[in-house]
Amino acid sequence: MQEKKANPARKKRVWILLLGGMLGVALILLGNVEWNGSKGTDEESALVETDPMLAHTQRTEEKIADLCSQVRGVGRVQVIVTFEGDFTYVYATNREETQKEGVIEAQTTYITVGSGASEQPVLLTRTYPSVSGIGIVCEGGGDANVRSQLLSLLSATFGIGSNKIYIAEANPAR
Repeated sequence: MQEKKANPARKKRVWILLLGGMLGVALILLGNVEWNGSKGTDEESALVETDPMLAHTQRTEEKIADLCSQVRGVGRVQVIVTFEGDFTYVYATNREETQKEGVIEAQTTYITVGSGASEQPVLLTRTYPSVSGIGIVCEGGGDANVRSQLLSLLSATFGIGSNKIYIAEANPAR
């Protein structure tokens, strides 16, 4: 019986196909890993997208953290913000006054756009809630000079007293 010798070119193609397949599987698995360090779930992401107050809070905290990290002596920063109240919305209205038997009656209706299920009132203004407190934990927060700079920066930026801002030193083990 004659033994068949494996074609070296065929062996090479098989190895290339196997390595390509393994690389493809590895890329698919790595594509599912969150690289931005976020520990949020899909449910949390959906909640942020549908809850304007939660989205506003998250954006404000991110902006404050970014601002604070620019101050000399500040390292890693974590921020918590509290707000006074909620968004205030002002919609366009139409006011009609009628006089019946010497009495003036007023009727106010919202001005809307669209029709049917897509009908919505016309939004004139949306007022954001004001910041009522800021908590910061950061590397460098134990230094009196850093705390003083951050207090002045945040107090001036948000128009709140320094008694509404607390800054603490971050745990170095984290």
